Amino acid sequence: MSIHVLIADDDEGIRETMRFALVEDTDEIFIQEATNGEVALTLMRESAHPLIVFLDNRMPDDGQQVFEDVVQDANLLERHIYILFSASKQFRVPDPVMHNHLLVLNKPFELDELAKVMQAAKVRMLAKVQASAQE
Repeated sequence: MSIHVLIADDDEGIRETMRFALVEDTDEIFIQEATNGEVALTLMRESAHPLIVFLDNRMPDDGQQVFEDVVQDANLLERHIYILFSASKQFRVPDPVMHNHLLVLNKPFELDELAKVMQAAKVRMLAKVQASAQE
């Protein structure tokens, strides 16, 4: 199964590190990048594939607002898996329903932490794809 990832972070160094780590860890991976929340939302809405979305909650155009928009859009909520980058332990999940769709990766992170959260996201994505195929 090919994996489609969106890395939404304004820090080019973070995006580059993730890109290299994810490509090494996953055979068939397609990576898109966004430097702000507006671009991230556009890419999520236009994607032909379910995405694993890494989202920085402090990037320009408000990563926090992106989550609030996702909660209001059932298609986005159900379609993608979200991994929050947070430098703050005080990030608030905008809605309890997001707990089923959200993983957290605290900054700064180690590559083994990235690998663990990516594996958890793959498991959730596979479950979503299988559930969708049964409908």
